Amino acid sequence: MKHQNVKDLVLKLRQQFNELQVNIPDELKTLKAWLVWETNQIQPNGKFNKIPLYPTTGRRRNGLQGSIEDLAHLGTWADAVAAMENPKYAGVGFACLPCFGIVALDLDHCVKDCVLAPKWHWVLDETYCEISPSGKGLRAFWTGIARDGKNHDAGIELFHSKGFVTVTGCGFEGGEFAPLKPELKDRLEQLSASRSSISGSTLDLVNPKLSTHDRLALNAKNDHRLRALIDAGLYERDIGNGKHSIKCPFESEHSDYGRPGGDADTVYFAAHTNGFENGHIHCSHTHSNDQDAYWKKIGFEEKAQRQLTTLTLDGETGELVAVDVLKPVILSDIHTNPPSPPAFVWDGLVPRGEVTLFAGHGGTGKTYITLMLAVSVALGRDMFSIAVDRSKAVFVSLEDDGDVIRWRLACICKFWDIDPQELDGWLTVLDGTEFPEMYVATKPWEKADFTSTYEQLAQRAVDLNVGLIVIDNASDAYAADENIRTTVRAFLRSLKRIAKATNSGILLLSHVNKETSRGLLPSTENYAGSTAWHNSVRSRLFLNKEKEPGRLSLAQGKNNHGGQLPPPIDLEWLPDELPKVVGDLTNSSSLQLGVRSDDKKAAILLGLIDEFASRGTYCDPGISSHSQVHKVLNSEPTFKRLNLRKEDARRILNQCQRDGWLAIEEYSTFSRNKKLRWVLTEMGKSFAASNALNASNQSFNAIDGIDAPASNILGGMGDLRTHRN
Repeated sequence: MKHQNVKDLVLKLRQQFNELQVNIPDELKTLKAWLVWETNQIQPNGKFNKIPLYPTTGRRRNGLQGSIEDLAHLGTWADAVAAMENPKYAGVGFACLPCFGIVALDLDHCVKDCVLAPKWHWVLDETYCEISPSGKGLRAFWTGIARDGKNHDAGIELFHSKGFVTVTGCGFEGGEFAPLKPELKDRLEQLSASRSSISGSTLDLVNPKLSTHDRLALNAKNDHRLRALIDAGLYERDIGNGKHSIKCPFESEHSDYGRPGGDADTVYFAAHTNGFENGHIHCSHTHSNDQDAYWKKIGFEEKAQRQLTTLTLDGETGELVAVDVLKPVILSDIHTNPPSPPAFVWDGLVPRGEVTLFAGHGGTGKTYITLMLAVSVALGRDMFSIAVDRSKAVFVSLEDDGDVIRWRLACICKFWDIDPQELDGWLTVLDGTEFPEMYVATKPWEKADFTSTYEQLAQRAVDLNVGLIVIDNASDAYAADENIRTTVRAFLRSLKRIAKATNSGILLLSHVNKETSRGLLPSTENYAGSTAWHNSVRSRLFLNKEKEPGRLSLAQGKNNHGGQLPPPIDLEWLPDELPKVVGDLTNSSSLQLGVRSDDKKAAILLGLIDEFASRGTYCDPGISSHSQVHKVLNSEPTFKRLNLRKEDARRILNQCQRDGWLAIEEYSTFSRNKKLRWVLTEMGKSFAASNALNASNQSFNAIDGIDAPASNILGGMGDLRTHRN
């Protein structure tokens, strides 16, 4: 009969939801804070339990509320409505967390036959109110903040930063969703305060039921030092602001020892779990505040205490329960319910749900290439002939400010002929240069702390539903000793939590160690610091500058989610272009059209370069060099008749290099300095010789060829057009 009653109850509640969901305010619907709930037990007094579940997975809401995982699994309103198609769900619920800015009031036993008790009529005038699923309670919602509280005896509970409230849409007429007024906030906090918190009586931590003191209980169980004080019988009470009144371990040495009233609040403990850097005891009496002496006095040993069980909050019962640190994996159904293969954002190179380390020497182009990847992922275009999975991308710049990143993105969009508006909603750039640190330890071997930069990134990743996160770079984000394995591993695991929660790939840029940068170690050891940088990631990429000018190689040094390591990708980075696979002519068609109609100028230009070289005067391929082509040849009458600007000459030379007519060669000066110069290949000499004679006998003006304006961000990559002098 019990199961039949539950079935009838669920059917009734579902019908009510379908009819009244339209009344639920948009202030709640627009937030990604929704759960569904089910019930499986009705008590003799008519109360029934409410088990919260994530709408997209159907899993119970367990673990730390407000964590990255929790935020990722909370659903949108559409997710909740879709989940309600499942007949086992009785209704929807709203998860209360500080980031949502919602305050909810729950009043029990104040409604009878849809009529609210007169003493609570004032609530109806304040904001939107509705009747609870039982038909006997009231829910009221505001925007704002308030202290959570539960007065069990009065049947009043206030929600803001934890828990969830059921939402029915069975609202009272007239109430408009409103902000919480300061005077009303104070009144609600007083009404919802438990008896123990009002009287200041000693807390019962033996069998904690999570009420207004659940935070203290949870922190006490997971803060080793606070737990030690409780076990030693020194704990007195919570005095607010993360501090706890205690008895001093050296109480007998106090001048007022034994006097009634004694220390009052002159001795307190500030818990690490309440935001302080280290849990510590403070005593205002005359003896030394020697922290080691305090803990030795009560028999506390840090290493031993760290083995104690870590607890968390059970979403169904509200009890503190042990965390499963070793979770069994089901194997019996791997054939009938096969697991999904590893997924990649950039095929084979950047796996989803993992951190990939992208190392390279300074100045090799890591930032440029990863910006190109972010654009490629955002638009779903292949990168270096390797497929990408189109996703929203976030580029976190901790080294270069926003203007620098904008300039580089302008170059990429210009060269790839991309309208920047195509990236709107798909690519987000975050400038973290003012507060770059994500993980900070001020002393070696000290436990590091996460910063607001990390917390905001974790929240943004969830809110934006990203598939790729690029962090540039590790030396800015990780403010601790790079050689200490435990802190390096903790940092990388914290990034992996973001990747797992969002099913995204995180690309962490880093520099190589000094030995590798000097060529003293093989390129396989291309990371700086502890081996944990290598061991704690599932994929590792290395960008290396080759000896041949303009050549790079992108190699994968680790791939836990694939087979054998692929061969390195050979790249070339020609002047005024973007890095590309060697020989790739993509995005060069417009240039080719221009040069093909300008072959006569190219032949004369090549002939002049070869002639000057025969006299020992060389043209440098560098853009800003004092020996660049335009400066060396500018006084030559034949060159003047070509009417080429600097950017035009550069553009033509780059195309000659693509066609194999021109190459870059390293040479030594008389002072043994290493420099670069343009040299004609045999094919280039043949081309110049066959075309120069006819070309030199013709008259040239700007209209004979393409005199294209150079882009102010790429140099020589502007729109192709002709103009008159």
